[in-house]
Amino acid sequence: MEQRQSGLRRAACRHVRHLESRAALHPAEQRQGSEATAGGWQGLEVREKGSQPDMSYIVRPWTARDLKDVMRLIKESAAFHKALDQVRITPEVLQADAFEKEATFGCLVAEVPPEHKSKEGHTIVGYQFHYLSYCTWDGPILFGEDLYVLPEFRGRGIGTSLLNKVAKIALERNCFQFRFVSAKWNQAATDFFSKLGAVNVTSQNYWNVLHVDGEHVWKLAEEARRSHPK
Repeated sequence: MEQRQSGLRRAACRHVRHLESRAALHPAEQRQGSEATAGGWQGLEVREKGSQPDMSYIVRPWTARDLKDVMRLIKESAAFHKALDQVRITPEVLQADAFEKEATFGCLVAEVPPEHKSKEGHTIVGYQFHYLSYCTWDGPILFGEDLYVLPEFRGRGIGTSLLNKVAKIALERNCFQFRFVSAKWNQAATDFFSKLGAVNVTSQNYWNVLHVDGEHVWKLAEEARRSHPK
């Protein structure tokens, strides 16, 4: 059994696939012009090559003190996708779901030291949301909800580091798939994920992703109550 699990883990490492992320990645993010090593500023250190000064950052699980920054990034990501008006989550709901009860999702943040803060003074410059799901064909899977890096910090490997970390989490949770969705028009992101081994199941297997929202959920539930009253 142990050998079988080890083999499955190796296979999962080779096929942490189906990355179709709703990610706002600049084409420069595809060019790995930086070198990552362990250590440095309390974590992952990245030294930018070229004329840019050396910059370090860490990728870590978020904490309650990151809530305001993550909300900011969520809205920026939504604005990038021209969907800011669709963001209905509030800081209060997010805090309650994440820190006041057993959370059903996780979040990673990319943080730079104060001397490398953004133009607007932020040190949290990227994030990645994920949660566990289940596939009846493959078993446990990890679904990546969001991946976003501030424009001025793209091309430094931060997006890749966030993905590397969440892939490690997927294997630790015995997940054999890593799924994302990606905007059809964001070809730069699609190309980036393809280079990492992602499979575009929409074009390859002709799957459509559907959702039932708002009043339609209520109508379905109401129909169930009428059909099977207590």
